[in-house]
Amino acid sequence: MPYGVFEKMKRFLIKLLGVVPIFIVIIFVNFRVDPANIFKKDYERKAAEILLSGQSVVGMDNYDERILQEEIIRRIKETPDAIIIGSSRVMTLSDEVIGNEEEYWNHGVSGAGIPDYLGILGIYDEYSELPGQVIIGLDPWILNDNSGDTRYQSIAKYVDRFRKKVEGTDSRIQLERNSFEKEMQLVSLSYFQSAFHLVTENPELLKKSAIEFYGTNKKDVEDSIRYTDGSIEYNKAFRERSAEDTFADAKTYVSQGIYQIENYQMLSMEKRMLFEKMIDYLQKDGVDVIFYLPPYHPYVYEYIKENKNYEMVLEAERYFRKIAEGEGIKLYGSYNPETLDCVEEDFLDGMHMKRECISKSWKQVSNVY
Repeated sequence: MPYGVFEKMKRFLIKLLGVVPIFIVIIFVNFRVDPANIFKKDYERKAAEILLSGQSVVGMDNYDERILQEEIIRRIKETPDAIIIGSSRVMTLSDEVIGNEEEYWNHGVSGAGIPDYLGILGIYDEYSELPGQVIIGLDPWILNDNSGDTRYQSIAKYVDRFRKKVEGTDSRIQLERNSFEKEMQLVSLSYFQSAFHLVTENPELLKKSAIEFYGTNKKDVEDSIRYTDGSIEYNKAFRERSAEDTFADAKTYVSQGIYQIENYQMLSMEKRMLFEKMIDYLQKDGVDVIFYLPPYHPYVYEYIKENKNYEMVLEAERYFRKIAEGEGIKLYGSYNPETLDCVEEDFLDGMHMKRECISKSWKQVSNVY
């Protein structure tokens, strides 16, 4: 090897050795602290075990909601009569609100789209059987090709398997997926910043991974709580905010780009086909399907209605109503809070309702708005 080449290689190795320890530190801290609990399933598994033991869980934070659903469904001894699937906008919906005698389980996950529906149903199909009734929370963004949410990837294998059952092996739609997204967080500087912030507040996190939530039989607690039917209640400080604070949140919500409905140019043909095939598959399997449209805060809905950039939101509601009518599916709720007699005081922010008020939104609306 020529001397000049050898010297260049030597300098490169010295520089590399100077960088490697930094990466080792980043990987160690990201894995050990794991601020979003994406590398350890113990967190979700232990929470699932508490819920299935008959206790509610208090104080869960920074965890993978989809993995929690997997851990719950894998351990359920008997499939519930009915389940609720959808986004965080249905996570406060409970059997008490619905008022039927069936045993319900709420499997709502933040930002849910069609892949999440397929994933949750796929987990049931894998480990148990499909429930007799499925309530689907329908957000307008589930038909937006530009919604941008890919959190379903943590349960992607169930999404893929159930999609093949719904649509066949020659599926027209390939769900966006990055097989290494989870592993890339090990070297992520933004994830390291989150971990470092937690460590500065609690250095013990580097020594052990503390699971800080706990089980309880109480209902009136100040922290966030997940009940034994899977539904949630936010922490007391958040749920008791004033209408003025909620209104300020609603204004901020629209000013920063409305969640998952920016660049919403049309109702995706591919996603509509997949959605309709999923509904057809469930009905042919004897599943009673129910649609639920969670309302927006009055200020947000008026903003959407008056802005042409969001006309697909109204079009999505018309589409869901047409499907419901054509397939004989009961449809509850509306994106329009006025049709449900929901007012500003009923909301926590621009798109979430208070638990004690969500029953107001659970009503059938025959007209199209």
